[in-house]
Amino acid sequence: MRQFLSDNIAWIMAQWGSSNFGDARINKRAQQLARDILNKPDLSLPQQTDNWAALKGGYRFLGNKKVTHQILQEVHYRNVMNASKESTNTVLYIQDKAVVDYSSKNGTKGLGPIGNHKGQGIMIQSILAVEFDKKPTSVLGLAYQKAWIRTELSYRKKEIRSDRYKRTTEGDYWISCLEKIERPDDGKTRCVAVGDRENDIYKYISYCNKADWNFLVRANNNRKITTESGERKKLADWARSLPEQATKELELRSRPGKSGRKATLSIAWGTIYINTPKNGFRKADRETLKVSCIRVWEEGSDELEWFLVTNLEILSTEDALEKVGWYEARWLIEEYHKCLKTGCAIEKRQLRKSEGLLAMLGLLGVIATRLLAIKFFARQNSSEKAKDHFPILGVQLLCSQYNLSVEDMTCHQFWRRVAQLGGFIGRKSDGNPGWQTTWKGWVILLNMMAAIEVFKNIELNEPQDDSWYHPLWDGWIRILDMFVGTMRLQRCG
Repeated sequence: MRQFLSDNIAWIMAQWGSSNFGDARINKRAQQLARDILNKPDLSLPQQTDNWAALKGGYRFLGNKKVTHQILQEVHYRNVMNASKESTNTVLYIQDKAVVDYSSKNGTKGLGPIGNHKGQGIMIQSILAVEFDKKPTSVLGLAYQKAWIRTELSYRKKEIRSDRYKRTTEGDYWISCLEKIERPDDGKTRCVAVGDRENDIYKYISYCNKADWNFLVRANNNRKITTESGERKKLADWARSLPEQATKELELRSRPGKSGRKATLSIAWGTIYINTPKNGFRKADRETLKVSCIRVWEEGSDELEWFLVTNLEILSTEDALEKVGWYEARWLIEEYHKCLKTGCAIEKRQLRKSEGLLAMLGLLGVIATRLLAIKFFARQNSSEKAKDHFPILGVQLLCSQYNLSVEDMTCHQFWRRVAQLGGFIGRKSDGNPGWQTTWKGWVILLNMMAAIEVFKNIELNEPQDDSWYHPLWDGWIRILDMFVGTMRLQRCG
């Protein structure tokens, strides 16, 4: 874990060192640009690059026809696949769609309509791989990401229902993205596709059954179902008639206008049969799918109610609680898109052509997984000793600055202090730091550690007279002023 968190260079090499651009110079530029972005992910490209040559090289790279969104991410997909194969736990493939809004970028050519067709931008469909063992344990990365630009839907007004069923729709992307994932086949890892209400498409559910994909989706359609006793009912009506079979505590995150709180959830489940819709399917393709349905609700409140559908059997309370835990982990894909939009500022990028923005999305889409992994690690290991997970020099520096004990500092304390370096105030009334200040502080701490390590290996002598000048002297004095002058390093020993 220490190497994972502290060695950005090794991580960048693992993502882009073997990319198939067909030109070693492009590979080198990809790594250089990724390093510049990773150090200052939320700034603009001119602010991220060190000089005009690096900036010009970055623009040429993004405008190169050999550099595409998929090529920039394909090595990362393989890394995630290999990590999945090594796992002995359940791996959740959490899928969601997002809009990258460039409505204010009127000078960019090649963008498509979004929303009500008055704006413009890029559509993305992301699948995030998350290891799960009673709770999410690690973010493995992107299993796949599709980016596309919509065309003007001129046919919508004149097409009939049968025409719509024949053409490819964006709903089909839920299936095509899953088809791109190479799952472990050794039997050690259980793979589960997790989706929200947009995933509640019969064609998607049917595909998962036929392709041996375990799935869990939140129902959006109050469709007609058949109960085990043969009765025909509506899904929501049937689920609400089930008695409570288990309870669970859930921490609800704060939202605009609502503070975070702890809720007690009631859980009930049963088995149902879903029939093929009459429209859009031939008689020969019609089938009956046996699925389990879980209702999750908060008694006395209309704020929270889930209907979860899965093709896995629920034989016990433990099975039901596990499936509810899978859906709770779905917030990670929303955090990922927040990392991409806010942390990596993908919507603020200014390039002349959509191809350049797609290439930038290829880079930032992978970098956002690292930002998310940093934040996730901080949350999941808060009570453990910081010295067991982070470079000891970094722990010593923070303990020296904030009068804390190296032996007693926890991961929670470590991350709060790191976030303070990045601008987090850290008052008692403040909640946990966001990933933006955490990442900024982490980059500052890495730079401090690097400066100290290099300085220890360079012997600098005071100049004996005005004619002698050490070429590194002024530079290292500035580094000491910037990084070490505010820290009481004598306490580090």
